[in-house]
Amino acid sequence: MYEQQAIPMVVTVPSVSHPPIPYGLVEAAAWGPDTGASSPTNPVLQWGLHTYWVYNLVDRYGIGIVAYDEAGNIVGQWEKTGVSHIWQITVEADTQRVVFWGQSNYRIVMRWHELFIPSLTVSPPEQAFLSAS
Repeated sequence: MYEQQAIPMVVTVPSVSHPPIPYGLVEAAAWGPDTGASSPTNPVLQWGLHTYWVYNLVDRYGIGIVAYDEAGNIVGQWEKTGVSHIWQITVEADTQRVVFWGQSNYRIVMRWHELFIPSLTVSPPEQAFLSAS
């Protein structure tokens, strides 16, 4: 059985390494708070068996946070307005919050319980056939 990693952690990965991006979102990480210039890297959140990527919404000012499993399947998705062009993600262990930092240092704060995706535990099937004695 797999346990959820206790504390989410932030890693920096190449922008081109993202899994398939859902319709309506676009990769748009920035170098920093005062520039809209695209960065060659993205901050992503890793928590347990899931990786959380942050993209810009195509049709309005905001972000899409997308959780992927180890196989690159989407297992969760959230849209938040008020921030775009994420350049940094921070984890606050004492308050159990994740802060997504965008252009001009606008930010979105989410609590861990909002981002939590339970891992499914699959038990082996019961023996389907009994041998004849």
